Amino acid sequence: MEKDSAAARAASGLMTVREVAEELRVSRAAAYRLIAGGHLGAIRVGHSYRIPESEFAAYKKRAATTEEG
Repeated sequence: MEKDSAAARAASGLMTVREVAEELRVSRAAAYRLIAGGHLGAIRVGHSYRIPESEFAAYKKRAATTEEG
């Protein structure tokens, strides 16, 4: 199942809120707060969100820069 999810993500270039939360090691609620606060760009798809991998990479880069300096 995990391989199928990774393959689907690679094909679409989009991540789910759950995947983002797992990668950041935060709760899903915290990931939703990042989206709601405008810190993490997301696309609304029906009743859920998808986060472009490019947005996620940019967020991680900004977060790393903030932590360092």
